[in-house]
Amino acid sequence: MAKKKDRYAAYVYEETKYSGKGILATVLGGVSLLIFLVLVGVCILIGGTAGEWIGSIGFTAFAVAFYGLVTGLQSFRQQCKSYIFCKVGTLFCGFMVAVWFLIFCMGLAAETDAGALVGGFRAAGFLGVAQRKTDKESDDGQIRAADAVYLGSG
Repeated sequence: MAKKKDRYAAYVYEETKYSGKGILATVLGGVSLLIFLVLVGVCILIGGTAGEWIGSIGFTAFAVAFYGLVTGLQSFRQQCKSYIFCKVGTLFCGFMVAVWFLIFCMGLAAETDAGALVGGFRAAGFLGVAQRKTDKESDDGQIRAADAVYLGSG
């Protein structure tokens, strides 16, 4: 009598290996997001008057996210069984690069002097142009757009 073959005998269960660079890209994206949230909180607490140091920390977080994006793209070349961290890390870092770039561009749009590189990140509490009252207010208390000053200019 012939033996019955086990239909599951052909399957071998291996532990899935993750890409080291993919894991690094995911961690760097998380670090960039954490720095973003901390800086937004600091700017809210201080009232947008943090100055140049907040811009330099923001630019460093932009560099971390960009390095994570490059590392995430390189991680697809590694031979591994699971590319989940490669995909998540690349998308996460790409999103953070886009966020930092938009914040930088908003600061450049609000900046009027030549020192716009660091000042770009500190524009008005980090997220937009804030207005503070000046002596040139109109009678109804509204500030004209030409008189608006962002809070980080000290």
